[in-house]
Amino acid sequence: MDTLRTLTTLFPLALTSGINLYATVLIVGLCVRFDWVEGIPPSLDPLGSWVVIILAAVLYVVEFIVDKFDFFDNIWDVVHTLIRPVAVVVISAAALWNADPIVLIVGCLLAGSTTLTVHGSKAGSRVMISTTGEPVSTVVVSLGEDGLAIALAWFALVHPIVASVFAGVLLVLAVLLLVLLWRKWKGRKARAS
Repeated sequence: MDTLRTLTTLFPLALTSGINLYATVLIVGLCVRFDWVEGIPPSLDPLGSWVVIILAAVLYVVEFIVDKFDFFDNIWDVVHTLIRPVAVVVISAAALWNADPIVLIVGCLLAGSTTLTVHGSKAGSRVMISTTGEPVSTVVVSLGEDGLAIALAWFALVHPIVASVFAGVLLVLAVLLLVLLWRKWKGRKARAS
């Protein structure tokens, strides 16, 4: 049962990490540190260390600022195409370390691919928004992403099964968005030729 709770908590956290890794780690760390939520899988306890909380807070503030400016948000996303999935795989591996090796491998693969998929649709949609040249949209979308990441991360700790179902729906939407962005990009490329 503990492994199931861990998996159902990790899945929505992997999704929110694709949106905002540092907000996710920060909210989980604070909930662990201050016992704001009961029943958090003990394997997530390391996220409650002050070192992790402070580092996540500093990086969240940096991302919060950078993410509000066209072009800089795109560079940040390019850099984090590797960082986000790798960080989620490391966190998932640590959280599932004592589980059956098959569960560990499958959990890490699912978490990493979920993060990469959501990050890809976020980054792709942000490029499209950035090309409009209208800065208010970038700020509004960024604030919405932050709010969604924080709310769903907290909800994953409180109601992991419901959050997993919601995350599954969001993951399907992220895949559909990736397909749409790919078609739009190919259409632009064909028109440019």
